[in-house]
Amino acid sequence: MLGWGDKSMGFIRELCLANESEGGGVVVILSHRPKDELDMEIRTMVLLRGTKVICCTGNPLFAADLLKVSVHRARSITIMSTHPETSMSDDALVRVLLTLKSLVSHIVADVGQLDNKQFMRMIGGDILEALVSRHIVGRLVRGDAIIVLAEDNDSYTALLHPVQIPWSDYHRSFQKQPLPPPPRRILLCGWRRDLHTILHLLQHLSQPGTVVDLVNPTDIDERLDTFRADGLDLDSLTNLNVAHIVGNSASKRQLTNVHVASYDCIMVVTDKDHEDEPMGSDSHILKSVMLLRSLELKQSRRVFHQVPCVAEVLDTRTQKTIAHNPLIDGTAEWINSNDLVCYVSRMLAMISENRFVNAVFDDVLGDHGSTFDVLPASRYAESGEKINFWQLAQRASVQYDEIVCGYVYMTKAGHDVAPVVLNPRDKVTPRYWDKFCVVVLRDSAQRTTFTEKQALRWKVHVV
Repeated sequence: MLGWGDKSMGFIRELCLANESEGGGVVVILSHRPKDELDMEIRTMVLLRGTKVICCTGNPLFAADLLKVSVHRARSITIMSTHPETSMSDDALVRVLLTLKSLVSHIVADVGQLDNKQFMRMIGGDILEALVSRHIVGRLVRGDAIIVLAEDNDSYTALLHPVQIPWSDYHRSFQKQPLPPPPRRILLCGWRRDLHTILHLLQHLSQPGTVVDLVNPTDIDERLDTFRADGLDLDSLTNLNVAHIVGNSASKRQLTNVHVASYDCIMVVTDKDHEDEPMGSDSHILKSVMLLRSLELKQSRRVFHQVPCVAEVLDTRTQKTIAHNPLIDGTAEWINSNDLVCYVSRMLAMISENRFVNAVFDDVLGDHGSTFDVLPASRYAESGEKINFWQLAQRASVQYDEIVCGYVYMTKAGHDVAPVVLNPRDKVTPRYWDKFCVVVLRDSAQRTTFTEKQALRWKVHVV
């Protein structure tokens, strides 16, 4: 691992978990951090599980320091993003890649800006897997493989005989159901630095004519200038009609003309002016969400709110406070964006172990390709019908060309009350599915039509 950043500790933790089944491994770190300080920090925060972690102080830009840690003998090399300013981090990454150019190995690089990805590919060539952690995209690779959803490589085995799925005559009575319609009116409160990326993604996920209203105190001319500087032309968003509302989402007086109940979806994100003050930012988000719910109830005169809302918080303490307050917790789906760093660390670790996983991430997390969805089980089983997981998966495959990955128990209010179960161990016991939602992997609306050969190639069978 070359360099040290905010994802490094999670990256080491995930490597230790992956190596546990192999009896441990060796991870060598070359960074600017003092060796004694880094050794103590890792021993305190990471359960090594048999893996040996060697810390060395040095500069990845110097070939002598790279040779000191035997970089040419590494099974894979991961270059971490080391600077909070993505452009500066990518500049350092280019220099490291140029130093490593003569070495034949497997390199994973955490690229800060999407625009720099192709440039990195030109420098690194085929030995480089570039992961843009802010966008989570990669490249597709050719070849066929079975994709296994499992905890580790020793947590599953292949059956030596085919799975016998009980036959059920559901074709005669079961009616194929359409997907729930996507949101047609979206209220987006706040001004993130990467708001242009959110709009790009909504463009690919939405149907033509979708309305997105942006509510934040930033002047409209400044918004348009920022979008143009980030390479976004609002006129190019053929599926979106973007409208601008200047106002503070936490001010009731400035939101009087916003009819909250008319929207299909609400997103409340952190303002860039509050990013450096997590607690202050979270207070603003909380006030905004509660105000929007108050306006919605007043405008719609309904006891229970109907519009789904996703809200971003930054501080873990805020999330714990919300979790212990059912009244606030029920007003939105609260996402701690800083906690998402650990997921990026896991992705870097998985790509370091197996570079072809990057293609899966590209397909599932990119703006094109397959997508995860949580849909009512009534889409696959009739009310009161008792079938097992294999039968449910078969119906999803035959009827909708979808892959069932798991399920979650849902209450009448639509909130999950139990952990999500992915790749369940017990797939043969029949059960009633009336109170469940199913986690599926399906083609997104923007995927181009497959030929028969492509469809057969990308068909993934449940293992």
